[in-house]
Amino acid sequence: MKKLIVYPVLFISIIPTIFAQSITGHEPKDFDDPEAWALKYFASVSLFSGYGTQQSREQGWFDFGIEVVSIPTLGKSYRTVGFAGTKEENLNNAPVLIRPVASIYLDENFSLSFSYVPPVELWDVKAHVFSSSANWKILENNSWTIGSRVYWQLGETVGHFTCSEEFVAPGTFCQHLSNDRAILNYIGAEINISKRFNKFYDFTPYLGIGVNHMNLEFHVNSSRFGIPDSISQSTSGNTYNFTGGFNLPVGKNLNFGLQLLYSPLYVRRAPGRHRENDSLVNFRTQITYHFGKGLLKRIR
Repeated sequence: MKKLIVYPVLFISIIPTIFAQSITGHEPKDFDDPEAWALKYFASVSLFSGYGTQQSREQGWFDFGIEVVSIPTLGKSYRTVGFAGTKEENLNNAPVLIRPVASIYLDENFSLSFSYVPPVELWDVKAHVFSSSANWKILENNSWTIGSRVYWQLGETVGHFTCSEEFVAPGTFCQHLSNDRAILNYIGAEINISKRFNKFYDFTPYLGIGVNHMNLEFHVNSSRFGIPDSISQSTSGNTYNFTGGFNLPVGKNLNFGLQLLYSPLYVRRAPGRHRENDSLVNFRTQITYHFGKGLLKRIR
């Protein structure tokens, strides 16, 4: 049955190449289309979620850390998202996302965090992403803390997504390497609760829940059977996610954080099929160094 759907869709995709000198245009996508699923999947990978609740720090306190986010490998059925779920795309590139994270505390209950990934090519992918957040401590009662966070991201990723070296061959759909661009913008908010265990080296587990609104685009820079293809696609919609993990101080100035993130992501893999939840589950870890107020004093 799937082949009966695949072949007509691929044939229809070839028709514009018969007479066209180039293929252009814009295609709005429903948020549960296969192409949209791939975009929201990787936007969810990059969610700027927090590691628990806002900690109590003095005004002017500065932290700097490195976060490593796992990017799960996708099987062929998950990678088959092109042309309404009939063409396999190159979605297994980078195994991890590595980004620096800096935080400045404006008072003991409020801080701002920032992250910037410069456009340096790694694993045949070039990401250019800016993320930031505002973090509040809402309530603290002995060792229990409730906090909230509002976060946002502006970013893009460039790579050989539609035509990679694996697919390029003379006389085929992919005759040249593509240089496609995915725009992954979102804004989100989360609330979390944490419990500090003073007798266990301040081990602090936490749970959180977040909601996100995503504005996503995909710009093809490729070819179909040798005809230049610059089709663009866009979609927008809402997702939610759950987080759980812990923070553990390591010595006087270091903190180790670990997080598991789960986000349900719904997709309709083929016309007429029911929506299914092809969710994201990934791990994140962050090592943070607490500079305190000393760094800002030295800068002044």
